[in-house]
Amino acid sequence: MPPGGLQPPYAAVPVQQQPKKPKRFGWPTVIITAVAALSLGGIIGNVGDTGPTAEPSATATASKPAEAKSGPSASKAPEAKKTTEPVAESTMGDGTYQIGVDAKPGRYKTQAPQDSANCYWERLKDDRGGFDSIIANNNVNPGARVSITVKQGEFFNSHGCGTWTMV
Repeated sequence: MPPGGLQPPYAAVPVQQQPKKPKRFGWPTVIITAVAALSLGGIIGNVGDTGPTAEPSATATASKPAEAKSGPSASKAPEAKKTTEPVAESTMGDGTYQIGVDAKPGRYKTQAPQDSANCYWERLKDDRGGFDSIIANNNVNPGARVSITVKQGEFFNSHGCGTWTMV
């Protein structure tokens, strides 16, 4: 018997481990892919979303601050009334109007111009611009007379119809 006590056929053979397979996708790859997909979805989802087309009109009022007086004869000067919303108009042309802010609620009439290629109007529940926003709409022939009633909080959009005048 050899000095180690083991005979050659029973010698210890080192066990080889199988090599690890490289990871194809790790957490950083999953996170980057998710962020890219969400960003692309946001970009594609906003295509065609033009927002409101009417230009906002602003009314500003300035008031001179009252000078402080002391003593028994001090009286407080009346403050000027501040306007927070634009004054609503009683006429509408081409564009989108928020009823109650840009134009007064009520009944409006117009006669489509004879040279108009296409008079189109629509009443909307919001200004997102999708088909699901339309309450009522119509295409009008040149020279035709049109009457509509718009309510507070609605939006109204018109193109090629001339000037809508409140009745």
